[in-house]
Amino acid sequence: MPEVRVAPRPTAPPLGTFSASTFPEAGLNPLLCNHLSTKLAITLPTPIQRRSLPVLLHPGERDVVLQAQTGSGKTLAFLLPILHRLIQAEAGTPGLGRNLGTLAIILAPTRELAKQIEKVLDSLLKYSAGGPKAPAPTPATSAAPATHRHWIVPGIVIGGEKKKSEKARLRKGVNILVSTPGRLLDHLKTTQAFETGNLRWLVLDEADNLLELGFEETLRDILKLLEVRKNAADKAGKRMDVPAWPVERQTILCSATIQDRVQKLAQQALVDPQFIRADGKPAAPEKDELAVPVQLKQSYVVCPAKLRLVTLVGLLRQLSSPGRTCKVIVFTSSCDSVDFLHHIIGSGYKAPARHAKKENAADGADDDEDAEEDEKNGGKPGGTEETPRGTDLAPPSAGTLQTGVETPHLANTVLFKLHGNLPQPARAAAYAGFTKSTRPAILFCTDVAARGLDLPDVTEIVQFDPPADVRDYVHRIGRTARLGREGRAILFMLPSELEYLDVLRGHSFIVEEMKVDALLGALVEGEGGAKRRGKEGRKAYEQAATDLHMGFERFVLADLDVSNVELAQKAFKSHVRAYATHVAAERHIFHVRKLHLGHVAKSFALREAPSDISSSLGAKLKGPDAKAKREADKKPSMSMYKRKAAVQTNPANEFGDGGAGKMPGGLVRKKRKTGR
Repeated sequence: MPEVRVAPRPTAPPLGTFSASTFPEAGLNPLLCNHLSTKLAITLPTPIQRRSLPVLLHPGERDVVLQAQTGSGKTLAFLLPILHRLIQAEAGTPGLGRNLGTLAIILAPTRELAKQIEKVLDSLLKYSAGGPKAPAPTPATSAAPATHRHWIVPGIVIGGEKKKSEKARLRKGVNILVSTPGRLLDHLKTTQAFETGNLRWLVLDEADNLLELGFEETLRDILKLLEVRKNAADKAGKRMDVPAWPVERQTILCSATIQDRVQKLAQQALVDPQFIRADGKPAAPEKDELAVPVQLKQSYVVCPAKLRLVTLVGLLRQLSSPGRTCKVIVFTSSCDSVDFLHHIIGSGYKAPARHAKKENAADGADDDEDAEEDEKNGGKPGGTEETPRGTDLAPPSAGTLQTGVETPHLANTVLFKLHGNLPQPARAAAYAGFTKSTRPAILFCTDVAARGLDLPDVTEIVQFDPPADVRDYVHRIGRTARLGREGRAILFMLPSELEYLDVLRGHSFIVEEMKVDALLGALVEGEGGAKRRGKEGRKAYEQAATDLHMGFERFVLADLDVSNVELAQKAFKSHVRAYATHVAAERHIFHVRKLHLGHVAKSFALREAPSDISSSLGAKLKGPDAKAKREADKKPSMSMYKRKAAVQTNPANEFGDGGAGKMPGGLVRKKRKTGR
């Protein structure tokens, strides 16, 4: 145990009286000030840093609650004070090292956020003691030593990684540990060499999300075990007394919102906490206060269910058009929907090609001929013998490491996916690929990416499925318009969900409408796609939308082992189940009974709702005739082609919603004409 030189403990300045405009004014160690400005290009603190650093940098016994949105700079707000006080201890405590065990623990709700915090911590620890001199320190930092050595060892323990390797690192000693709650509790219970007797800081980052993800009981168990270990170290005389460090553990709770559950956690985990907000206002419990950056532009698209898939492609094509630098996040309500969209948009162009139509096919007669030839081709709609079919069309396994999928549907753009069911290596690869991409990039994900994860330079947020709660809406759109930058958020809505606009406007959100026509126009090459018209007065995009959607349907049906069909069915069912999880206050808007399941099935490139086609596809067959039976069952019925032939005069009505999409003509008019 290193010999401790006990010095008089400094007195903390009055709390709540500071708001420093620069890092030196806040009292930050000049070594860190210099490193921030010269190596990390950070010259000025953010609002939450200006108000929190003067409090956390100075020895004090009170716990702190930081109320700040993700992207406000709160990670540095709690990391810098910890590093400052660890460095400051070098003056009076020789022999500091990793053998002291863990001095600070930072808990994050997700693996991705934990890795992100670790990355920031690593960048801060690359400071150089021999670099250029920082600005003259204030009296608060005059005790900082003239020379420094690197003794602070960071580490991370998260689910999905090898516990054996983590145990080895903990045995050697990790001074600052970043972790997820479940894995930390596991090591506290099972890793005897995990030394926390000298723990001085505990940070609960994204506390509101920790609670939303069900970690409340885990956090209580962690706090109990840490207290037991601290008392044991006291009795054994192993707990150090370092003037620069808190006598007792200081707990820092970070949260975007201060709701009842967060208040309850603060009462359990913190002692006499001080609340600090970026705007300097008292952090009273919130009720309906939700805020978004003023530079964030919010839009919505009222889109019929049948048109959702092709409209999404049109929107993404518009956002990733040549000359635009974009990083887009597309939120869905389920992991299965993420897998489906990533696969069909990324690989749907591989669908079997249709037979070339005759030039005079405007009357739809060729569709009947196509249907007859499809029967000869064993049920392949529009397929040819030369068109490859097989397992190469199937979705990749969950463990496949993502390097970015490219597709002709979105030129010069790479696609990634991220959700909680992916193995940790796949999640890490997706996160790294998306954040480091120098090309336009699109990330399909669930709300896992909205919970504290810092995805830099995101330009647009697309909420393909509405969030379950208006607070989730704020968390999602908070991924863009960060640190004063401009951003845009686009919400897809069904015609039956228009009342949700009143909910958003009730929170003073300004949302503007985007027209479906304008987005589908992006499917047509050249300028003015939404306004150009084709034969018989049809808008040019209608045929393009029809062709794109029919190609997606053929892609789903073309896979020999029906894995694409199964993926589409799973995504459909998960989507419907998630639709029923909206909060009670919004359930009258988002009610399953309002869904036309057949139309929703279209948005998953299914020709019938899964409940209707499950009997035809059946469970997995066994025996020598299994393959032939599956091929026969996959053959689309003749009624499907007759129906398409009937609407050939207005192809967009294949996706119509009975009038909500405002696309006149089509099925009814054709029937009346032929009936006479």
